[in-house]
Amino acid sequence: IREANLAADRLFRSPRRSGTPILLISLLQPSDRGVFRSELRRLRSNTPPHPEIWPLRLHLPGGGIVRVEATVATAVDIAGNPVGLRWLLRDVTRRDEAEEQLRWNEARLKQAQEIAQLGSWVWDFGTDSVTWSPELFRIFGFEPTSVVPSFGRSLSRVPAEERESVDGRIRPATERRQPFHCEHPIIRGGDPRSIKPRGPPQCDPERLPP
Repeated sequence: IREANLAADRLFRSPRRSGTPILLISLLQPSDRGVFRSELRRLRSNTPPHPEIWPLRLHLPGGGIVRVEATVATAVDIAGNPVGLRWLLRDVTRRDEAEEQLRWNEARLKQAQEIAQLGSWVWDFGTDSVTWSPELFRIFGFEPTSVVPSFGRSLSRVPAEERESVDGRIRPATERRQPFHCEHPIIRGGDPRSIKPRGPPQCDPERLPP
């Protein structure tokens, strides 16, 4: 890298003397360097028509790993001939760490629900869409994501003679933005079971259900 702005210098954590180039590959994790070299060779032999985005891990002076999202574009001269590469580096370390933490939390929640045989669901009144957790699919006797969740589909598991009563206990409570808690039977695979749905509606600042 022969030219970089101050933000890039801060990212590299190594202020450069004027005219001192940075060998980017020297900052990469050793395990990533082979793939990086292969991608550079590909760009040199076949100039892409559009910029590409590469995920990189930089091992910076003084220690520490920074994850960056590199947008790579071919630099051309006035005649349109490729003369180098332009790089736009974006530090995504915190974003990636937050996403990993979210995935970890979701995995822990999924495991806890499986152990407790506890399912969760969200009913968005604005779009009339329903989301079930994987465990709730199993409680109702479906493979996760095998069907499109809906309040009507959950009612279909309730014995016919109980459906009007169950609907009458849950739907009015949500329309009045009040919590509900009830117990009712369902039929799964021909076997009767009992579930206890509960939940408070969540409202936006105008007191409309989300």
